[in-house]
Amino acid sequence: MNRTAAGLIAGAAGTVVLGVATAGRVIVWSRRRIEALERTLGAAREEAQRVAHDELVDEETGLLDGRFFRVALEQRVAAARRKLQPLAVMLIEVDDDDGAPLTFLEQAEVVCEALREADTACRIGKRRLALILEEATEFGAVFAIERVRMAVNRAGGDEERLWAGVAGYPTHALDAGELLERAELALARARESGRGWVRVARAENAE
Repeated sequence: MNRTAAGLIAGAAGTVVLGVATAGRVIVWSRRRIEALERTLGAAREEAQRVAHDELVDEETGLLDGRFFRVALEQRVAAARRKLQPLAVMLIEVDDDDGAPLTFLEQAEVVCEALREADTACRIGKRRLALILEEATEFGAVFAIERVRMAVNRAGGDEERLWAGVAGYPTHALDAGELLERAELALARARESGRGWVRVARAENAE
């Protein structure tokens, strides 16, 4: 091999090494850029979720609001259908007029403390709470409202200032919208019955 050929080979080898090194640097830079973008996107996603969550929170009580409740009820009913499990909806209306020993906020706090961790509580009106009781029949919901009433009494309140309407899946309805309607009808009957009443939804042909 003459000197010219050896020089060409050495130059080519050097070019290859330089090219590999450059490509390596580009790959490292690209990987870091991608990781930075992923972190930025992740932070933006978390911020969007936080903002969306905050917009669904009732500022006065800190509970999620009616918009969240309706979406959550759809999801919970779908899950109950898929798992062949019962589910109950309870609507509670609170009387906090003049002379009430506890305010609405105080009574709402007592209600939430009396629930299980798996249960969902939302504020859906000025004096109304909506509860989703997972893996609970309508009879389990009645026991739950009795726990709530006793907790209200222990806190210095008056159980007769609470009304409740209960409906259960699949006993009273097979979809979220109808289940909520049944609970609303039951609550209306509770209000008509007198102070502190709890009513369970009737069969469809009995409403």
